[in-house]
Amino acid sequence: MSSSSQVRDGIWLPTAFKTNKTKFMYYLSATHRGDMYAIRAAMTLLPGPLFIYDSSDKTQDLETYLCWTARNLGQDYFTVPWNYTEYSAPGAINYPSKIANCTLGIGNGTDGNGYKSAPLGHEYQHMLLYRKDFKLRSEANASRAFATGISDGNFKKIKESMALFPNPSVEAKIKAMLQPIVVTLFGNPTAQNTVLVVHRDSGAVGGATPGAYPELDTGHALEQILEVVSSTASSSGDPLRPVMCGSVASTGKARSIGEYWLQLSSVRAAYNDDPNVTKRDIEALFLLTAYEMNCFQLVVGFRSGAVDLFTLMGIPSVSIGLRYLVGEDRHDYLAQSIFQRVNVKYDLPRHKATAWIRSKHAAPDSHVNVLYSPYWAMTGNPNGVNPNDLRPMPSKVFTQELQDKARAELPGPFGGFDNWVFEVGLNIACEKFIHGWGNTTERITPEANDFIINAAYARYCYPAALSKQMDKLPAHFKKLQELELIDLGSHQKMVVELQEGSIQRYSVMGYKLEADEMWGRLKPIMKELS
Repeated sequence: MSSSSQVRDGIWLPTAFKTNKTKFMYYLSATHRGDMYAIRAAMTLLPGPLFIYDSSDKTQDLETYLCWTARNLGQDYFTVPWNYTEYSAPGAINYPSKIANCTLGIGNGTDGNGYKSAPLGHEYQHMLLYRKDFKLRSEANASRAFATGISDGNFKKIKESMALFPNPSVEAKIKAMLQPIVVTLFGNPTAQNTVLVVHRDSGAVGGATPGAYPELDTGHALEQILEVVSSTASSSGDPLRPVMCGSVASTGKARSIGEYWLQLSSVRAAYNDDPNVTKRDIEALFLLTAYEMNCFQLVVGFRSGAVDLFTLMGIPSVSIGLRYLVGEDRHDYLAQSIFQRVNVKYDLPRHKATAWIRSKHAAPDSHVNVLYSPYWAMTGNPNGVNPNDLRPMPSKVFTQELQDKARAELPGPFGGFDNWVFEVGLNIACEKFIHGWGNTTERITPEANDFIINAAYARYCYPAALSKQMDKLPAHFKKLQELELIDLGSHQKMVVELQEGSIQRYSVMGYKLEADEMWGRLKPIMKELS
């Protein structure tokens, strides 16, 4: 559950922790690794103190990254192992018990100096008060806070903060250590139009700190992505060249640099004793250095913190997400020209653990549903669904082992029409962000928002090469319509699995009505061309 809905009237905070009702306090769960980059970006432009809960020895990457952010900005921070019940329950009887595992950082300057940062012992219990003197900004609204109406100058500040080091000398030394590693992994960059395909598998992680959204793991869509990338070419015929990164081996379609972060251990070891040089900042500088060395010109991957990092460093990116999946709205704030980001949205869920639930962020009477993955990770029966038609909650009837097994099942490929939506989105991104690409996609109706590419946008698109063969357009659109009808048929077979209800917008009937309306608009146009 997102932390934005997890606050009662107050939070247990140290008396020395500086916050007030005129300045936002940033807070998030330490398990939400993918959100750390958006939090840093927001803090860079709108500094405020930091509260991190759910701390553990497994969440140190996020904690060290964001606590260093706070120190650099002269802001206080407080990390705790408490969950929602512990940090927000009022009254002396509910006083948090795990004081010894909390860390408080108190700043006196704006450059990271003058900090007192240490774990709290039981002798510090008197320092805690149940406080209400704050405003909250969670990861759920961090992107909106910094991205709405952002200027070039403010984005420059964010880009400069995403690989953050104590001083330029330290950054230069680390960059010099990274450059030969870049060459070893990528080779000497000679080819233009190279796309870095980010392989995601973090959603399959189970156990005590499960990953987020198995729906967004790359899974069996990898072959389709590589095929679309390698078959996409500029207006002059120069093709894209895919290179992969992540937990994936090289294939006949593309070479993989693999788990590049494991190759940076010698660099990290050189700065182990410096808390202001974090693992994640070294990794960010590695990726930025590779981009600056022209190893790739565009990044493609499923929605993730990794893709957001590329975006926030100013690297052109394509983020792939499922329409109506929880969180899609806040990621759309990054789909702007200034961020060089295109968001592609597919319609047909790919993972068997994806289903509709009731939205926690809408008014109780608004009947808003969202897709969630895995559906049992957030409670809330979807609106318009008979309780007898709901899927069982694995947390009640499955063992942890069975939950982990269900989560780890790979997502399927894109449906045929969803694959076309991705193809359109990739071409639009190339037109916008790759110099000299030219015009490779046309749209038969007036332009819409071409930074968010979904079915509604892609239905009207066709390859620019057909502009000289307009008589072939009816056959092109007929084929697209047939592909979408096949996807809708597959969707119809999944309604029980998806916990779909009677609310038209969130049912296959709503998807069909939208498609029929838009194909209906094309019908007279195609008749004129025939």
